[in-house]
Amino acid sequence: WNSLLLAGLTAAGAVALGFMGAAGALALPARWQSRLAAAAVVVLVLPPFLNVNAWLQLLETGSPWARWWPLPLRSVLGTAFILVLQAWPLGYLACLAAWRGLESWQLEGETHLAGLGLARWLLWPMARPYLGLAAVIVVALSLSNFSVPAILQVKVLPPELWVRFNTTLKPADALLAGWPLLAVPLLLLPLVWTRAIPWPRLEHAFPEALLRQGTRGGLAVCGGGVRAVLLGLSLALPLLQLTLSWRTWLELPVVWQAVPRAIWNSGVLGALAALGCFLAALATWRFRAGALAWILFLVAGTLL
Repeated sequence: WNSLLLAGLTAAGAVALGFMGAAGALALPARWQSRLAAAAVVVLVLPPFLNVNAWLQLLETGSPWARWWPLPLRSVLGTAFILVLQAWPLGYLACLAAWRGLESWQLEGETHLAGLGLARWLLWPMARPYLGLAAVIVVALSLSNFSVPAILQVKVLPPELWVRFNTTLKPADALLAGWPLLAVPLLLLPLVWTRAIPWPRLEHAFPEALLRQGTRGGLAVCGGGVRAVLLGLSLALPLLQLTLSWRTWLELPVVWQAVPRAIWNSGVLGALAALGCFLAALATWRFRAGALAWILFLVAGTLL
């Protein structure tokens, strides 16, 4: 139940905050939208333990900030908070991708459509299919996340499955205990398989000027505030905590000297994985049955 609750809370938070942040970004020039999208991608590729470490340092080392923080970090809600900070870029990027399909006639048909009305009647309906796909991916990633719940000592299935296998050395028993990690992705697979992503720009160019006019005001301020808080908590905080700590620069040369093989293996492993994914996509993109490969992505890595 902890695993399912954690996955549901993370998906809801990532989709809602991603939509709000992306709606506010539409009021910005194209170059700033690209820079913010790049920052969102950086959040996605940060190591999960980096965010956890930053918040543990902030709230559990005798810091005065702890008394003002209402949420217990070592709980399902605290873990969901950390996972939302890591997953919100999926909702954000999904919305930006959806709105690239906006055409001029959709905005020119009602010139007074702006603010919350624009979000309700145009932006949300266009983003909904993309956000549905993003929510499925976030549920799968949250359900299979190992490091964040393990560090925060929250009982969820992936660490429990791993501990049971290591203590009993019986793969069948461990697999039986972790059956939701397989059942939930199998239930989500049809949602991914039948979700068609429409191509953008069927007729006219992307109406940036019209969108900026419609999203100025309260929508831009609210969305911009949400986006600034998200980037501050999920990107600036962990990077500053890492770079401003003297222990980072003191121990980094020691790590390079002590385990150079591990650093080399990490780089080679990432490059080979990226090359393998690219070649697999190139070989299967023409075939509808290739969508079955989603199951390998949705199933927890611990289970595989």
